[in-house]
Amino acid sequence: MLECYTTYVTERFSDGVTSPADLYLEIRDRVDEGSDLPVRHYVAGLRAGTVKPARGAVPRPRKITKWIKLPRGALTRREEDELLTVRLAFLDIARACDLARTFHDLLQHRRGDQMVAWVREFEQEAPAPILALAQRARNQDIYPTKEEPSSTESSSVP
Repeated sequence: MLECYTTYVTERFSDGVTSPADLYLEIRDRVDEGSDLPVRHYVAGLRAGTVKPARGAVPRPRKITKWIKLPRGALTRREEDELLTVRLAFLDIARACDLARTFHDLLQHRRGDQMVAWVREFEQEAPAPILALAQRARNQDIYPTKEEPSSTESSSVP
């Protein structure tokens, strides 16, 4: 019977209400259960990380994207915790976040010489929904696909 309320319980848990007894009191009138035991089990799973957070409790994609794009250290403690929860629940988001942050570091620290390796890693490990980025980069010749001679070496004037 708790299934209908897992989203609510997860959201309240994320808001800092971590006591199963308090959470049960909030939904008691709407739950047909005579015991708070299902709430206790669900909260224990949230604490241990063994329960996937209810889908409705996951922040909107726009918010997750904003968190990923911000530099490390720019998130509040609560935002960091929410992003960590999302990363643990959705491995594709975790991998996309890692790749995006590595890309940011390459640009910020002017490590263009490592870009080809990053794109190859991206092509192998990126979640399917965002692989189009690497394919567009390849199609637009943003990075070379093979070693090309420099313009001074390749041009021979007769």
